[in-house]
Amino acid sequence: MTNTAMTQYESYGMVNQVDLSLGWQVNDSISATLGGRNIFDTYPDKGTLNTCCGQIYPDSSADWFGTYLYLNLNANF
Repeated sequence: MTNTAMTQYESYGMVNQVDLSLGWQVNDSISATLGGRNIFDTYPDKGTLNTCCGQIYPDSSADWFGTYLYLNLNANF
């Protein structure tokens, strides 16, 4: 039996995304971290082959959710 299905490939350009975090020790028991992922809000190329259910970016691409900012507080007792 011969497989006649064609395999399709898609290529994407390079994207640079910047993540930053800054941590500090408030006192002996409390520390904090302020950070962000993809802080310049860059996106990969849009896909055309494997875009199910309204998805426009491929699953294997870089962080495609946009900018994500966070503040993390830790307390040690």
